[in-house]
Amino acid sequence: MTNEIDKNFLNNFRQCGEPFAVINSRIYTLSRPKGHYRNALHIMDKAYPLDESEEVFRLENSLFLRHARGIESVMSDYIKRNFSDKFESSRAEVMSMNNFYESMQDGSIETFIRVDVFNAYNLSSREIETGKVSIDLPNWNVRATQPSINDLVSKDDSLGSLAKRPGFLSMANRCYLLLNNGTQDGSRDYVSFEGSILGIKPWMRLEELCEQYTSAISERIQKKAGEHAQVFGKALEEIAEKKRQISNAVNSFNAGSVQGDRWGEIGFRKIRENEYQVSLDIMPYIIEKQDRYFFFDGVKIGIVITAVNNGIMIDGPPKVLNMPYRHPFVHDGGIMCWGEFKWETKLHFNQFYELSHRKAVAKMVAYVLLKGKLNLESGHVGRPISELGDLGCQIADNRAAAERHALSRGIPKGRIIDND
Repeated sequence: MTNEIDKNFLNNFRQCGEPFAVINSRIYTLSRPKGHYRNALHIMDKAYPLDESEEVFRLENSLFLRHARGIESVMSDYIKRNFSDKFESSRAEVMSMNNFYESMQDGSIETFIRVDVFNAYNLSSREIETGKVSIDLPNWNVRATQPSINDLVSKDDSLGSLAKRPGFLSMANRCYLLLNNGTQDGSRDYVSFEGSILGIKPWMRLEELCEQYTSAISERIQKKAGEHAQVFGKALEEIAEKKRQISNAVNSFNAGSVQGDRWGEIGFRKIRENEYQVSLDIMPYIIEKQDRYFFFDGVKIGIVITAVNNGIMIDGPPKVLNMPYRHPFVHDGGIMCWGEFKWETKLHFNQFYELSHRKAVAKMVAYVLLKGKLNLESGHVGRPISELGDLGCQIADNRAAAERHALSRGIPKGRIIDND
């Protein structure tokens, strides 16, 4: 691109050595002294008339149109190098990561629990109904629109960002800024322009300004090219998020392999041949019912799953594992009361489920654990308050007092759960 945009008007002036000025985004050339003129450079007691020439934006547009094919090719290459190539490599990387992650998930029951059940629970904040739990990768069929030289043609110019108005003057390969509110008193050098006096201040060498101007044009072309590649932005963000999810899943898998049986709230242990207890830690919580607040200690609930050939059976509903536990829905032996809820509408206990459908089966296991958690925390909706009041665990009769109690025990406010 440098060869095309190097042929701009500033470089032409530099090469020929002709003095000129740019005032209010228009070019003015200097003539020999011929008396008094309204617009002139006054230097060493001589006045050099300023002859009006082209506006800068017209010269830039002419530059773009004159080298349209080359600039359009450069814009397309810029999109390819900075967006589409990055997109393709990122897509290939995330697909490779996902393949690696999938390869880690062998057919063992331990891997089914550690990977599929843990993922199914951790990716679900509400009751699990439908939808994939695995890390699905979209097709990401993304294409940029074709850039055109017409995108660059406008009444704006790239020089204005370098030299503030009113502009600058160039003589003998040196540039001088023109300053408003200048005065000829005490100075023999100034510019008279449209009835105003513009002061003259040394600035930079013309060669430096040419380099900056060429860079500004290049940045403008790249910016316009980038506008055609905005479609890649969302796709690259999605890919980055998928890579993060896969990396976390892989790291968690590896951590679980080393640590044995814990991952976040979920734990598991082998209790006998082909039998595993999958548990869920529930942190302390406060139930709100009819403006009364009841505190409950943290608790561990769990289920037993049995490995059978290439499948599993869920032996029954969740039970409380760390008995005794004070709660109106928890009976002797950690058995929980489920009210009118019918498990058979969701799944069947002691029924064989093939692990060839491991994601769907993992959702069932995660659903059973989550249902147990929700039953303890928010299962009092529609029930009489006497079930809670008889336990002697009321800690407040207003929200503010309940929040103070929670703070004193290190319980987040989100753990105060509405049961009305």
